[in-house]
Amino acid sequence: GRRRTIANVGQHQADLAASSEFTRSVRRHSTVEDFGDQSVIFASGLFSSSIMLKKRIISLYVQLCELKSYAQLNKTGFSKVLKKFDKILDKELKGPFMRANVDTAYPFKNETKKIIEENIEKMENAYTEVVTAGDRELAKKDLRSHLREHVVWERNTVWRDLIGIERRAEAARFGQSLLGQDQTAAHKRLQGDDEEVAATKQFRTPLGRLSLPSWLTDSSMLTLLGCLGAFAALLAIPIMDKPEEQNCLAMLVFVSLLWATETIPLFVTSLLIPFLSVVLQVVCDENGSKRKRLGAKQATNAIFAAMWSPVIMLLLGGFTLAAALSKCKIDKRLATLILSKAGT
Repeated sequence: GRRRTIANVGQHQADLAASSEFTRSVRRHSTVEDFGDQSVIFASGLFSSSIMLKKRIISLYVQLCELKSYAQLNKTGFSKVLKKFDKILDKELKGPFMRANVDTAYPFKNETKKIIEENIEKMENAYTEVVTAGDRELAKKDLRSHLREHVVWERNTVWRDLIGIERRAEAARFGQSLLGQDQTAAHKRLQGDDEEVAATKQFRTPLGRLSLPSWLTDSSMLTLLGCLGAFAALLAIPIMDKPEEQNCLAMLVFVSLLWATETIPLFVTSLLIPFLSVVLQVVCDENGSKRKRLGAKQATNAIFAAMWSPVIMLLLGGFTLAAALSKCKIDKRLATLILSKAGT
């Protein structure tokens, strides 16, 4: 190839230096131009930091709530195992063992629970300052939306399956509550939430304080008592000439009040009508020349013939009986008895 002279080498080095300087100048120029074109990216650095901080706060909050729920589930597990042990072996081990071993363990101490709750409160305060601009209630609502539902370990029964069907039927209403369209949905227990205690109300009496469940003192119960009072008054005060007419008027007013106030579910009110019609003997035989009140058996046949076939009622009664047997664990006892007689 061609040999390079000293002059050529010097010229080549000068060209390289000029090229490198030009590259640096272009790079610096392009950096300035990129900063001008993508100023939003550099300006959003603080916003990105707040997003990362928000994610870390949510992650820590969820982990703390899961830790609290984990301790609650384990303590509940110990309690249920000991309860089953005492029930089968006819012992009284649950109370002493829980006080001596479970309650004194570090995960189940009140001090440990207090530390977790303090850390959860710190995360809520941090989220309030960083995200919601001082709105603590909104911060708690946003943080709780990331929690899963509290796990409850229970055996499946026919009764629980029926309740599950009813809850799934209310999924649309719960979805509306999540969107802020309906605020009447029932409160759900999430991870880390303490076990809810039934609310009570106290009343002063001459004999002392009387505590009653809150559902006995709410407006629905008072309305139901008022409807029952009106029903009893119409049954006692003679207004119509014949007793079946008097009973029919009382039933009509009573059912209308229940429907209007919705004190109890509408389907329960509907099922009360055939029951009250038989009990009050308001069904009469219109075929003869003289109207005659039907007895319980004849009235039942007439009502079922008008509503549905006896087969449907037989199926409904069978499902109801199965749910009651499963709820009271009678089916398990009967199965154990039959298997013991069969020798297995």
